[in-house]
Amino acid sequence: MSRRRGRIRLPTAITCLLTGLTAVAIILTTAVLVHSARDIIYQARQDALLADYRSATEAVRREIAADPSGAGWASVSSVLPARSAIVSIPQGIVHGSLTEQEVPAAWLVPAGQPPVGALRYLRTSLGGHEVFFVGLLWADTEPGAPTVLLVTAYSLEAQRLQVIQLVMAALAIGGVALVGTGIAGFLLARTLTRPLRRMTEMARALGEGGAPEFSPSAFADINQVSTALHDSSQRLARSMAELARSE
Repeated sequence: MSRRRGRIRLPTAITCLLTGLTAVAIILTTAVLVHSARDIIYQARQDALLADYRSATEAVRREIAADPSGAGWASVSSVLPARSAIVSIPQGIVHGSLTEQEVPAAWLVPAGQPPVGALRYLRTSLGGHEVFFVGLLWADTEPGAPTVLLVTAYSLEAQRLQVIQLVMAALAIGGVALVGTGIAGFLLARTLTRPLRRMTEMARALGEGGAPEFSPSAFADINQVSTALHDSSQRLARSMAELARSE
């Protein structure tokens, strides 16, 4: 005797389908929103830093102009915001808390340097942390004044934590939505399959020669089938009665 294969029940299939589709929608929506929010968070921080960098380095530029020899630039660099360095051009000597290896290599060669007075920026990682480099090539108008590249590495750790919090919040909301969808799908599946169970009972009663009770349904299609089963049982009952009388 062959073993009957197990079949998935309709409520289970409906619940799994709805939950799966919801999960896919949540994942895609969360990915798009988090990516967009991440760009907005970082861009807002970068725009603010670029807007303030000239004024933030004004005092340092005055000190450099007053000390063209570069003897005190190491101490002057401490006035710069965050981790910074003063790079003498064209010698490439680095003064400050940033080392020559930490300064973007392309900025230390003439071809990679911005025009005098122009800002250059780069978002990258430094020591395993996200940073935003800002560079300003500056030269005093006085004869013999040095040309220097001011470089600052701003930490983006606070922005990274914001993005992580956003991701966690999105996952929490998505999880709640997923559970809610699963419960709603289960209830919907039970609502949809309840008329089918009643029809099964009617068909079984009809097969056993009984007169199944008619149970109207809110669904028009199912109600038509239930009505047909009920009418068939009534006709069968009349036919059986007539057959019994004729005997």
